[in-house]
Amino acid sequence: MLETVPRDRKMEVAADLERVHQLVQSGNSLAALDVLNQSMQRNPDTVSLQTRAAALLMDLHRYDEADAVLAAAQVRFPNEASVWIDRAQVAQVKRDWAAMAVYCQTLREQFPKHWWGYAAGGRALTELKQFPEAEAVIAAGLIRFPDNSELLGGYCWQAHHRHDWPEAARRWALFRERFPDLATGYATGSVALREAGRLDEAEAVLQEGLRRHPENAEMVGNFAWVAHARRDWPEALKRWQAFQALFPDDIVGYSAQGIVLRELRCFDEADAILAKGLQLSPTHPELIGNYAWVASSRHDWPEALKRWQAYRDLFPDHALGHYQTMLALGELGRFDEAAAITTQATKRDSSDPELAKFMLKFESLGDNCEFGVVQRHFGAEPLGLLRFTSTPPRLLTAALNQRFAGVGEPDFTTLTVYKGEYLTADTRFHMAMHTFIRESGDDREKRFQNVCRRLRYLRDKLIKDLEEGEKIFVYGCADRLDDSEISLLWRALREYGRNRLLFVRPEDERNAAGTVRVIETGLVVGYLERLSIDNPAFPVWLDICRQADVLLRENG
Repeated sequence: MLETVPRDRKMEVAADLERVHQLVQSGNSLAALDVLNQSMQRNPDTVSLQTRAAALLMDLHRYDEADAVLAAAQVRFPNEASVWIDRAQVAQVKRDWAAMAVYCQTLREQFPKHWWGYAAGGRALTELKQFPEAEAVIAAGLIRFPDNSELLGGYCWQAHHRHDWPEAARRWALFRERFPDLATGYATGSVALREAGRLDEAEAVLQEGLRRHPENAEMVGNFAWVAHARRDWPEALKRWQAFQALFPDDIVGYSAQGIVLRELRCFDEADAILAKGLQLSPTHPELIGNYAWVASSRHDWPEALKRWQAYRDLFPDHALGHYQTMLALGELGRFDEAAAITTQATKRDSSDPELAKFMLKFESLGDNCEFGVVQRHFGAEPLGLLRFTSTPPRLLTAALNQRFAGVGEPDFTTLTVYKGEYLTADTRFHMAMHTFIRESGDDREKRFQNVCRRLRYLRDKLIKDLEEGEKIFVYGCADRLDDSEISLLWRALREYGRNRLLFVRPEDERNAAGTVRVIETGLVVGYLERLSIDNPAFPVWLDICRQADVLLRENG
């Protein structure tokens, strides 16, 4: 350590560090690294050389080398908190949250008077989704350091990450009270209020924040997002234009204006502002995605297809491009091409292609969109008549018994608009379905004919799948049906072939969430804690699908 080095060595190290500083300032980081390496060989017991070398390697994005330098420094200088902090920061940049959590735990144990181990440890545990443990670490830090803004901010973020918006809003209010001059209390606190639907309060908080920090980009942007949340598009446009004037190099201003202008159906203006943004950042996913959305919203399907294919080429791991390309192909009547993308999307988009492939073994029959959302969560995007459709059990049984006769025919199909989206329904079987097509000024009769054509294709595809009997059909229902009522639905499926049914319902006093039981050959019932379109229990869904797959292979 520097204090134990003889005076002449101290002067030499100081001179070397000054030389490193000058070289870095002149843009010659590699030469600076050479100076540090030579100085470390001459002065192996000087911790400041080790940490400076690691910092420079970090600046050069040579993270593994930085980590190696700090690992050696930990052995040589086990009582230097700065080494542990620096190594935790390397792990943070590498997103190695498990390692970061370990280093921060050591910091807390060996250096309990240093606040950083608590704040950063909470962050690492949060990223590991160990939320109770993260909150406990931060709470322990606040007991030791009650006036530390980083720790109190971390305490606020815990509720934020849980999407517990009322609690997050309460904590951010406490943060603003304790640290009224820090912008994050206003900027991030307004997000909690906005997500809680308390838009007037969010606006008031932001107005006070803007009085204190008039040129804070996050604050100005969130002020515009409040108008966005109100769907007050003229006001949102005014605010985003003010944002762009203050921050002309920030892509968010261009992307958000594109959204607002699209909602105002000013499609040419939306294209123009997004084109300006693309000049600044030609491969920015939000800009390219919103540029494609403009063509979709104006129902220019050839152009939409072109733009979404470009998006897919640039971002093959993004589900959005695959799904919107499928939608555009469907609007052009190219249904087989759309169906083919299902397999491509599964291979390219999912972080776990085998899991996505597994989820394609299942097909949703309703009674709402939840299982379709579950499949999307796991990277599977199948085309299905009932995937995003609401169909009560008795009406679904009736539709099956009638082989979906008339589905997609104009005499039995309705087209309505709800919250700006076209919805379809069948006059006999309900089958209220999302189209994911925004209302526009196009010919309503043409839109109706396109919808009917799509429904007929999906109807025929479902009948073919039923006759082949290779999929496991899934029906989720919150209604308290008894086993005999469930069997009626299953028997209707078996009229087509040896079909298998996973019927999903809420847990009860005899069957806990995650349980799957066999009713009869080819029919099983799985249980969830809750059925929720907005917040599906993804891990439990996956568990009961895996159990059902095994049971139905044994008892199919």
